[in-house]
Amino acid sequence: MDLPRSKRQLRNRSNTDLEQEKKILDEVLANAATGGVVIIPGIKLDIEVRLGKTLALSSVYRMLARHGWRKLAPDTQHAHDEPQAREDWKNSFVALVEVVAIFAKVRPLRPMFQDAARFGLISDTRHRRACRPMHPMVKAMVTHQYTYAYGAFSPLAGRCDSFVLPHVNTECMQLFITEIAQRLPDEGIVMVIDGAGWHQSKGLKPPETLRLHFLPSFSPELNPQEHLWDELREKYFHNQAFESLDALEALLLAGPRRREEAPGIVKSISAWDWILHSVFHANQNWAPTGHRANQWPSQDRSPYRSLSPERRNGRQAACGAACGG
Repeated sequence: MDLPRSKRQLRNRSNTDLEQEKKILDEVLANAATGGVVIIPGIKLDIEVRLGKTLALSSVYRMLARHGWRKLAPDTQHAHDEPQAREDWKNSFVALVEVVAIFAKVRPLRPMFQDAARFGLISDTRHRRACRPMHPMVKAMVTHQYTYAYGAFSPLAGRCDSFVLPHVNTECMQLFITEIAQRLPDEGIVMVIDGAGWHQSKGLKPPETLRLHFLPSFSPELNPQEHLWDELREKYFHNQAFESLDALEALLLAGPRRREEAPGIVKSISAWDWILHSVFHANQNWAPTGHRANQWPSQDRSPYRSLSPERRNGRQAACGAACGG
């Protein structure tokens, strides 16, 4: 005798069964996977034709929710990017190991992802919640005055270092990387940067303990620093109007400072699997004398510190097997 089914399993008032729903959605939403615009009233008509009955808009929204659909902004990629080159760069830790080998002496490896962002007196108006019938009003202005934030962070420890400088050029970049090297004198810093002109200038002289590692062309999505800029703009700069650059810079200094005090948030945004995997292998191959290949010089340098013990042990085992250890 079959066990009684729950009220949800019965679905007595359903328009069709779940398998048929999935088949219909797969057909009408095929272009959504490539970033196509999906308009619910439009697909409602397609679904009604396939079912042979009329539906309320709320029924379509619930159908999408049942099958895991959600509303979100798609990730972006450059129109001229090379997917294979991007994947090769992500999956290969050999280039990272070769960078470590250049250091004068073996040092614990600290990768840092660097980027610069422009902030100006052009306000960014976004949605906000309000009780009916209130319609919020915010100040808006368009003044073409800008300042620049230089940021570098370590996804393993959640460490952030930020500068506010007036320009993006070789001189400002030199100031930034020199200061970063002075703050971390006992570690080998591999700073991942894009191919901006001032990054490739012959006048840029990296310190002895810092090496530059370039991203592939047209691949800003490989740099987690982009997500940290988005988080900073969302939390501190939406619906804001500034009277002067000094007022903007005051907030631009306060926002990154609070982020520096919350390494857990930084790690949650930026500690991507392929980054952890690459650095783990690089440190294994270049472990300091007296340390086993699978042992970290100190606990705070392990990229798995932020994970639960079960996930950490599982990833270390997987990486060890990939290295033949």
